[in-house]
Amino acid sequence: MIYFEAAKKDRGEALKMGMQRIDSASEIDPGIIDFSNICCRYRTGVDTTTGSGVYKKHSYRHGVMTKLGDIEITVWTKIVEQLIEKNDEKWLFDVLVRWETKGDYTNRTRKELWYLVLELYTSRIFDNPEWIDFISFNRKYRPDALKQVKIITVVNECCGLLGEVTQEQINSAFGGKIFCPHCSRRSIFEIISKTESIDYHVKENTDEKRSNSNKCN
Repeated sequence: MIYFEAAKKDRGEALKMGMQRIDSASEIDPGIIDFSNICCRYRTGVDTTTGSGVYKKHSYRHGVMTKLGDIEITVWTKIVEQLIEKNDEKWLFDVLVRWETKGDYTNRTRKELWYLVLELYTSRIFDNPEWIDFISFNRKYRPDALKQVKIITVVNECCGLLGEVTQEQINSAFGGKIFCPHCSRRSIFEIISKTESIDYHVKENTDEKRSNSNKCN
């Protein structure tokens, strides 16, 4: 009974913490920081006012909602950068930046793109087989990540070309359509075979498909 009461209290504390606003890294116990609770659920924004009359000042607080709470965005950025160093993944973050920069067709500013890659990194997008770039990215930078994944050869109606997708991408088909590995559009597809990976060049992505699997649990 005591155990269940303690668990109930922990859940209550976690819920309460998830609602709180965090404006300093000192407000977070470093021992509990990991990818699952620092991953961006969504961005937040709050207009704040200080002073009154002629001394009134307005400012806008940008934040990132995580399992730990609503973390001010510059604080969140520093925490993620520390995680990158801690996990010795600076190289992985850098290639993800290059990948997203090369495939960005939305004219984002450098700052906006930086925040996007931080979000993708904390979501471990490169470990998600539903990510449209999972095969092409990992084949180039992390080939071992493909060893336990079923790769399916398909032909999408839009381009009519052989391409590769994962079983998870097939499973998440919507309306009988998946993202084409060549043009990135959703279209009807035909499964050709379930094979080992083949050396087809997969055209890099658009913003729609890359953000599709960027979700925290």
